[in-house]
Amino acid sequence: MNLEELTLDLFLLKPHPHVVKRLVEAAEKITLNPVKLKPPIFKPRQPPTPASIITGVDGGFQVKELCGGSLIIATGVAYTSSLSLIEDLEPVIEAEVRLADVDEPVAWAEALERRLTFKSASRAVIERKPEAVFIDGGLLLHPTFFASKGDCKIEVEGCLMELAKLLNLTEKIGINIAGIVKRPRGKLFDGIHRDAALLDLEEGEATEPRPAEEASVRRYAEAFRKVGVKLPEIMVSYVKTSSRREPLRVEYPSWCSFDEILATILATSDSVMGVPVHVVKADVHTKVHGGIVKAVYSRLLYRLLAEYGERAEDYLRPIRGESLEES
Repeated sequence: MNLEELTLDLFLLKPHPHVVKRLVEAAEKITLNPVKLKPPIFKPRQPPTPASIITGVDGGFQVKELCGGSLIIATGVAYTSSLSLIEDLEPVIEAEVRLADVDEPVAWAEALERRLTFKSASRAVIERKPEAVFIDGGLLLHPTFFASKGDCKIEVEGCLMELAKLLNLTEKIGINIAGIVKRPRGKLFDGIHRDAALLDLEEGEATEPRPAEEASVRRYAEAFRKVGVKLPEIMVSYVKTSSRREPLRVEYPSWCSFDEILATILATSDSVMGVPVHVVKADVHTKVHGGIVKAVYSRLLYRLLAEYGERAEDYLRPIRGESLEES
């Protein structure tokens, strides 16, 4: 076949049948070992009143690799409303754009997103005065954050400081705060199997709260000490909000009322997604989709050409394989 005979369909993704066959054979050799554990169950005493004001918080980010560096776009959104009318016309928004040459752009973006998430939550606590704050993701950062170096490490430390401010603020005012982990991978109960697959819970049930994993807490406490802050005791429970999904992992400081936290989670989570509605609403507003990336990039490119001329265009040219259209 010569170059003239090449057609578009030759470049389309089509798995070779021999590759599929080998992969299926490899899958047949995997050992499946499902295990179930019926844990002690915790149930709330009473539901929250419809007048309760709830804040859901989430963050989002995108990283695009350009010839001149990594374009990082990150947001944090706090969505607040009563339970009687789920509507927030002016959610609290934090947003930043960076263009930098860094070794760990994705890790840096994740730390920046988390910092903006905690910052928007603090603003919502002060400006909107909710009775409970639910943050998408755990209060305990993923262990990979603590292996960061250089500029990324500085961003992680800033993230920890912002979290410390938020926890101190909520404790001082007396507000319940919890991190909602939608895709938990913890092994709190037996140290071997993932809790999400291990726990045998019915819809509406939650495990009795217990302290977070010792290894995670020890690493986290050390990071807090380095920035001059003491880590509060973090408690963990798994909540089955829907029979159609795995349980949520809920992380909260020990001073909070888990009875109230659980009641509010169950009252605000639908039976399909199984996630508190205020967190879902925040997630909708915080997504950094392709349209946002193009808007930010277009503004940067316009400034570059206006100030330096067309010869400087390579500075903001996406590297080969990078697309500004993808979200």
